[in-house]
Amino acid sequence: MVINAKEISVGIKIVLIVLFMAILSFCVWMLFQKNSKNTTIHIIVDEKGIHHYCNRDILYFITYAELHSNPESGKYDVLLTEYDESAPSLCIHLFEPALKKATRKTVNLNIDTVITNGNLLLKNFVKGILIFRPDLKIAPNVLDLYHLEEFNK
Repeated sequence: MVINAKEISVGIKIVLIVLFMAILSFCVWMLFQKNSKNTTIHIIVDEKGIHHYCNRDILYFITYAELHSNPESGKYDVLLTEYDESAPSLCIHLFEPALKKATRKTVNLNIDTVITNGNLLLKNFVKGILIFRPDLKIAPNVLDLYHLEEFNK
């Protein structure tokens, strides 16, 4: 059996194409693995606070115990951002160790996919603040937004 140069070049091209496809598939797989490692898969609000999970690992959480009162006395501790933004966001006060004081933070539901129950999660978080942290003052517009007026009596 005699193999000519044309058959060898076709064989080399096929091997190179297969090798290229394998390397490309590996790179795409690595990209998805890198992006999925620290991505929030689901968010849970329970009696301790709000928790962002990736599989079984907690990525980020805010507990009710971490919440602080507004450093400006007489102001609300839980409030909404100003209405000049496209959509108001829920704001709380947390202790910032680097600044050694409580600062205002926005409660973000950081997730890459669409959250169909995002308002319900935030409503349950505010309801938890009402139940577990009755010492904190919640702005009336927060209670109106999440229809929690009856819980603040």
